[in-house]
Amino acid sequence: MTSRDDFRPDLPPELLTHILTFLIPTPPRHPPIWDVPSSKNSRNNVAHILFPFLLVNSAWFHATSKLYWRTQVCDSGPKTEWALRVLRWSKHGETLGTYHAHLRELHVGERTPRPARESPLNWKVSMDVVVKLIRISALTLTRLCVSEARVQGDWEGRKKDSMSTVWECVLGIEMPCLKSFKLVTTCSDMVLRQSASHRIQRRSEPLGIIDLELTNLAGMISDETIIGIITIMPHLRTLFLSRTSATDVALTALSTTCGQSLRHLSLHAAGSVQTESLKSFLEHTPNLRTLNIPKISPIAQSLSSPFDPSVTRLAWSDDLLLSLGESCPHLSTLDLDMWNITPPTLEKSLQKLPIENLRLYKLGTPLQTLPSLPHTLRMFIAHYTHLASSIESVNQSMGILAGLPNLTYLNVTDRVRRHKKELGTAFIVRVAFSLPSVEFVIGHECGGDAFGEYAKSWGFERNGVVYDKDGLEMVRKYISAYFPGVDGTRSVGREEARDIVREMAAATDEVE
Repeated sequence: MTSRDDFRPDLPPELLTHILTFLIPTPPRHPPIWDVPSSKNSRNNVAHILFPFLLVNSAWFHATSKLYWRTQVCDSGPKTEWALRVLRWSKHGETLGTYHAHLRELHVGERTPRPARESPLNWKVSMDVVVKLIRISALTLTRLCVSEARVQGDWEGRKKDSMSTVWECVLGIEMPCLKSFKLVTTCSDMVLRQSASHRIQRRSEPLGIIDLELTNLAGMISDETIIGIITIMPHLRTLFLSRTSATDVALTALSTTCGQSLRHLSLHAAGSVQTESLKSFLEHTPNLRTLNIPKISPIAQSLSSPFDPSVTRLAWSDDLLLSLGESCPHLSTLDLDMWNITPPTLEKSLQKLPIENLRLYKLGTPLQTLPSLPHTLRMFIAHYTHLASSIESVNQSMGILAGLPNLTYLNVTDRVRRHKKELGTAFIVRVAFSLPSVEFVIGHECGGDAFGEYAKSWGFERNGVVYDKDGLEMVRKYISAYFPGVDGTRSVGREEARDIVREMAAATDEVE
């Protein structure tokens, strides 16, 4: 067996680290990390050529415990293929094991899958390497994050893609130190369920994973799959499942198996979750701190995307929120769907919740008509509301926000039309001037190219940003560029806000 001492570095570790940091920049605040970037320019091409040689350098890997590999922006050119092919040489097998046996974290892919505009990587090759790294580092890995880019084309031809081997690998081997696992996959729900069933049939020891985030881009995660997951991971503290068809059955099993340990739960696009079942679940999860269980009806699911805000959701009530407050005294983060109810319904109970982070979904509701908010709020996100219908409503909305003394972050998504841009601008001006300590993000949904036409008049920033409905482009401009000499810490009255809006509109017209 080859030992680490058999490979002597030609350069001191400090000098080697400095050279590699120049060629392959590492993210700040996380040294030492090995970051394998894309091959979109000459510098990154050099990095990819060095890729196989880095694997056999003991000085570098002795100090490296985290590996970031941004694979989905890599091309499938000859240099990338050559670098990956070198890894498959048998003579590097022992070396690979020698210098990855201490790896603690492995990150493959971006945090959020995006539509791939570049040439997709040959996943069959790259995933073989990733699975090999997982197997080699199985005894030491504590965190594993693998994400796949959304490749253009239908999902039918990718049901048996190589990403499923990552899930099968984790469930098929013993990884005693693994605590956090995040996977974005396109494999079928059947593959996920069968892998869990095979581990249960082998009567292997339960996995020690306590944080699980699973997103299936190809299909809905069924009750059977969820039950299989919590059976082999009974100590879950965080469970985030995107695109599920969870029902009362899965919720009951989750509360029975993981009720005492569960801290954070998100079952996005759940199926049929009844109020009584949710109450029973809350009674068995006293340590819950984060809750998000939006509901989607089967009819709406077949007609639209699970992320469409117009679908049917779980109907919250005062009684249900009171049960939430009594059963989960440690709750700090709540995602609240209000599609089926009117705001006054929650007037009594919402304010009593001692939560710090609140996300409200309510289509077409003016911000000033929302129910009384908890005074303990630090982060408030309101989606699909109306910012303002008049200057008076702007002042009323500001009165609500001013009544939150601990507020530090505000995010409001508005359905704005061109004739409302002055009122929306007035609202942003009031937030920027009246709440100087609040970081804010104001999002506007516009039809067609309307946003681009008046981005200059909307897109100013003091300590927040304005962006389009998809969040793909951020318009960041300092408020001083539009209002020279304006003191950003003082309040703006109703008439003054109108004057500022008029001045800004006139200045924009002159520029155009």
